[in-house]
Amino acid sequence: MPNSMLSKLEEPIGIITHDAGSSNMIFSLIKKYKEKKILMYLEGPAKNIWKKDFPNFKNDEFNVLINECKTLLTGTSSNFEKEHIARKKVKFLKKKNIVYLDNWTNYEYRFIYKNKNILPDEIWVSDDKALEYANSFFPSVNNILIPNFYRDEIIKKYNKSKFLNKSKQEKRYYICQNRF
Repeated sequence: MPNSMLSKLEEPIGIITHDAGSSNMIFSLIKKYKEKKILMYLEGPAKNIWKKDFPNFKNDEFNVLINECKTLLTGTSSNFEKEHIARKKVKFLKKKNIVYLDNWTNYEYRFIYKNKNILPDEIWVSDDKALEYANSFFPSVNNILIPNFYRDEIIKKYNKSKFLNKSKQEKRYYICQNRF
């Protein structure tokens, strides 16, 4: 993702998310672009994650966010209806609609809401395999590979960690998602 990709999005940018995966990815991205006008509606783990860095955070009202945003960025939480509702509403309002896919599972089901497939204008992913899957499942959508700023944050924290052996040994990082 060129540095200007997020800066080219029309403001305000509305962010609606729930689950930790996409939330961490989106939050790490928007922290890089602090000058952008952002409206946020968060629930569940997303709200808790954001409040760690911004304890005085208060949600924007859902319908106000939908009406005022020019661009919508969401995750694809499995049990959070508001992401689906928001995508449906902004699609109707002909506003830019972007989804950040944070992992490789259940692509074909992530956009189904009340038996209808509501695809975004763009799907953002952060690795080559995810892009391959997105292109395979959603050839009509603009699928874009962007840097994984969340992974970069984790690696940076780990490198500063007191637990890291400071020797010149080869370093390996293993970052994964719990699936059960």
